[in-house]
Amino acid sequence: MHKGVRGNGTNGPSNGMPHVNGDGPLVHRIKADRKQSSPMAPAFMVSAPGKVIVFGEHSVVYGKAAIAAAISLRSYLHVTTLSKSKRTVSLRFTDIDLVHTWNIDELPWDTFQQPSKKKSYYSLVTELDPDLVAALEPHVDVSPDSPEDIRRVHRNGAFAFLYLFLSLGSPSFPGCLYTLRSTIPIGAGLGSSASIAVCVSAALLIQLRTLSGPHPDQPPE
Repeated sequence: MHKGVRGNGTNGPSNGMPHVNGDGPLVHRIKADRKQSSPMAPAFMVSAPGKVIVFGEHSVVYGKAAIAAAISLRSYLHVTTLSKSKRTVSLRFTDIDLVHTWNIDELPWDTFQQPSKKKSYYSLVTELDPDLVAALEPHVDVSPDSPEDIRRVHRNGAFAFLYLFLSLGSPSFPGCLYTLRSTIPIGAGLGSSASIAVCVSAALLIQLRTLSGPHPDQPPE
């Protein structure tokens, strides 16, 4: 015969034993702890297409209008949230052999969080801020042992990622792994850089909950 914890007729503790089968203080504390816990966000993926300028390719150099169309080549970014104990952000871009991890707490948040520098998701940004660029310099030398041409590509990729991450994120951002793949060739005029920038921006906005993901009932493409 099973012997459970017996109460004293008042739903309280009996003989110094904690009461666990009702609404005693221990149960309330457990329930409160559960409400305060925040499980890791589920992994998700975003993608953005490349582009081709159908008409006016030369005119855009002078700020004129052109006609562009999306192509079937795309970039893909998969985001995995890490446990709370891991205060790191990792960029894995295997197409260019770029894999690097930064400590979130060591990034130049003080510079990016200044009121005159902090941008909102709806801010219109037409050029890079020189002070923010300078603050990132110590953090983008990610492949010191690689040939110069590879270092330049890795440096540019790391810089673009960190500039967006620090502009849109915050010091309390969770640790994450960003895995990037692209089928758009680099330097072919097909918008590979813009496609990657859109993926990173969209992923960060989803994490900030300023951009909603697809509805669960939305049919797959």
